[in-house]
Amino acid sequence: MINIKFMADYFNTVIHYSKKLLRSSIAVVVDTFPTKRDRLSEKNLIFIAGVEGSGTTLVNKLLSESKNAMSITHHDYLSSEPVSIADKAERLHKTPLIRTLQHFIVAKKFNHLVDKIWHFPYSHNQYIKYGTLRRLCDLKIPSAISNVVIKRSYPSGKQGVIFPNLADLFCISKNIKIIHLKRDLKENAASVLRRGFVNNIEDAIRRVKHAIMILESQLDALDDSDVLTITYEDLVKNKLNTLARLEKFLGYEPGELTKWGSWIGGSSVESRRVLEDCQAQLEKDL
Repeated sequence: MINIKFMADYFNTVIHYSKKLLRSSIAVVVDTFPTKRDRLSEKNLIFIAGVEGSGTTLVNKLLSESKNAMSITHHDYLSSEPVSIADKAERLHKTPLIRTLQHFIVAKKFNHLVDKIWHFPYSHNQYIKYGTLRRLCDLKIPSAISNVVIKRSYPSGKQGVIFPNLADLFCISKNIKIIHLKRDLKENAASVLRRGFVNNIEDAIRRVKHAIMILESQLDALDDSDVLTITYEDLVKNKLNTLARLEKFLGYEPGELTKWGSWIGGSSVESRRVLEDCQAQLEKDL
């Protein structure tokens, strides 16, 4: 026997969520036509720069926890820990699936475009570069987002040939803040080796030194007021003061980063052997 009340409740529920999904879908479709204030060029652009293994991923996840921030870092739209895209979508009062899709599209477009002009050595046609930078300026960012967070390691990409050009950022947005991550050389090389970017200690040290040279040459050409340099060691061992410096530099509310930073820890026990091997190799080089 059919339960009439159950069927009525069931169809009411279906209709309710169908309307909600439709409204969200229409909002996203309309939202794809950028107004001037919703373009990337009008947002606060926070770029996290550092050698791979220096802590850039950690800082990227930390900064993008803010409800007013969105990370469009490569592959970040697939990450769920400690940043949950679905949770952030709920904070923005959007359907998680719709918001995640929008996030995916923006991140995919951005990284596809910058990979074209950041292939090292920089030898691209200037006309093509200008057109690419204009397209980056016009990328549509959700109106609820004020801070766009981007992390790119030196190097990045599958072949390790993508090196960001920090000067290009000032052509993309009016409001640029660059966070420069540094790490002890032997710790940095140990991290690179442990994560499988290279096969031996010698290559790890050589790769880190080469990346540091490129990054620091770019930083030397920038205004000091646009850059905040922090070390991985300070972030781990002097966490509260370092997070306070980040909040002040970026204009975040006092204490906003502290509440998300409880999961920040030091090096794992498993990495100590690799670290000791790197120390021995550095002593040989010296």
